[in-house]
Amino acid sequence: MNLVDMSKRGDRNLVLSDKVKAAKRKIDGTLYRGFDISPSDTPQIQIKNVLQWYPFCDRTEITGWLVKALDKQVEGKYLEVQLQDHNGSQIAVEKVYLSSTPTSIRFPFSLKERINYECNLVIRLPQFVTGRLFFPQSVTGSVFFIVHKVLERSELLSLCQGHGVEIGPGTNPQVLPSAKIDITYVEQSSPEAWNTLYNNTGKYNVNTKLWSHYQIGEAHSLPVPDESLDFIFSSHVFEHLANPLGHLQYWYNKLKTGGLILAIIPDVAGCKDYVYRPCPLSDILQEYQECKMEPNLKHYTRWAKYRAPGQDPKIYYEARRSIHVHFYTNCNMAELLAYAVENLSYSWFNIRHTPNHKDFYFVLAKA
Repeated sequence: MNLVDMSKRGDRNLVLSDKVKAAKRKIDGTLYRGFDISPSDTPQIQIKNVLQWYPFCDRTEITGWLVKALDKQVEGKYLEVQLQDHNGSQIAVEKVYLSSTPTSIRFPFSLKERINYECNLVIRLPQFVTGRLFFPQSVTGSVFFIVHKVLERSELLSLCQGHGVEIGPGTNPQVLPSAKIDITYVEQSSPEAWNTLYNNTGKYNVNTKLWSHYQIGEAHSLPVPDESLDFIFSSHVFEHLANPLGHLQYWYNKLKTGGLILAIIPDVAGCKDYVYRPCPLSDILQEYQECKMEPNLKHYTRWAKYRAPGQDPKIYYEARRSIHVHFYTNCNMAELLAYAVENLSYSWFNIRHTPNHKDFYFVLAKA
């Protein structure tokens, strides 16, 4: 789980003490995000009902989190990872001993324990005391709790060369025109209308000089000729699409030989979608057989279970509310893209992923 993202959003399932501060640090040339944690007598991090959420619902021992001592005072001490019931009683515990090199954090799990879904995960860096009996001294050093390695979008964006389309950029496109890039931005409405509707508070940066590059269209109705594009790029768009295989088949026709699909996708294990489960390929194949490109009531019903509990999903369906139609990890995305290579004439794909990151990237190539 991406605790950094949860903290930024004020997620109700995450509780942090004042001994926890968001941090970004480079270790051996690699940039990581996480928290600096100082010792305390009380827990510094708590995740409520942790076993209900992906990926911990399958009782995995692999968290993807790491911890590194920032001061020699805490080297040799330990970070404690507890699984507790709602009464605060300990069910299982894992101690992670601290060193100057990052150490993996394992999920506390034992087959002998009777564990139900209503459990909290508690993380503590205890307030250690050293010295003689009459002259005790508290250990005041801190640790870097590593949540995830930082993925650089520049690697993916560098592949955007030639004539291409960015789908759904809003008012903040990521692929910018240059001597090597001829870009068209495809949105459901004009940039002026989008800015009025979604940016009335001025939250998003707006470069009106780019508005001449916009055309009105849909992901399944791009305003470009067939076999005219070197690339199709999207960021946090693919998860909004019903019938993703149908979209990939349609985009194939728009690409030149050697053209690329480049996408940034929210990761269920690292974004707010952790309350859902990854969508199986069987659901994707059923939509492909039905040949419908718009979300249906079933999609809205699934979405509303957590995003609008107690509300009638038909309200959002009839209003055509923008929702995450499908939920992806690098694993079920690999299945989907493998199908595209085997059955839709694409030639190869790559996925760039790291545990607990908010999103992951993929490249899919036309032969």
